[in-house]
Order: sequence, then structure tokens, then C-alpha cells
Amino acid sequence: MNQQIDALSVGQSTSREVCMTERDVLMMRQVAYIISQSVCAVARLEAMKALNAERARHDLASAYSEADYERIPIDFGLTHNAVLTILQV
Repeated sequence: MNQQIDALSVGQSTSREVCMTERDVLMMRQVAYIISQSVCAVARLEAMKALNAERARHDLASAYSEADYERIPIDFGLTHNAVLTILQV
């Protein structure tokens, strides 16, 4: 740590420059896409849960069934095989 501070204080770089290849950039984009789809899926899931909870408070039937919840990964392209396909480079 002291060596890093000393090197920085005299203006020397202590890290090597890291260059990303086109393949690395593509992989990062694919992972970012999967993460964004996951966030959307969670938002949908939470909205469904909230509506079902609201309906339960009013003694009404659930708006969403188990099958509706199971469909979320399919709707957002997050099944096992779909994710593996997206990550193929």
C-alpha cells in the first residue's frame, strides 16, 4: 500500500492498462441485457404480488395464479436455455 501511495505521489502509474477485446465488450452487453431483463421480471413479479395481496385484503380471488408466476422467466427470456443462448459467443 505504501509503495502505491509513494508511486502515485510522484506521478507514476501502479496499474497496467487493461484493454477489452470485441468479444469482451459483446459479453458485457449480453450480461447487461440479462440483468436488465431480470430487473424487469422482478418488477412484474412484485406488481403481481401486490395486486394479489390487495385483492386478498378485500376477500377477492387472486388475480394471478401459480401458472402466471411460472410464466415470468419465459416472458422475459430468462429460462435456462434462453440465457445460455444469449451468452454464446
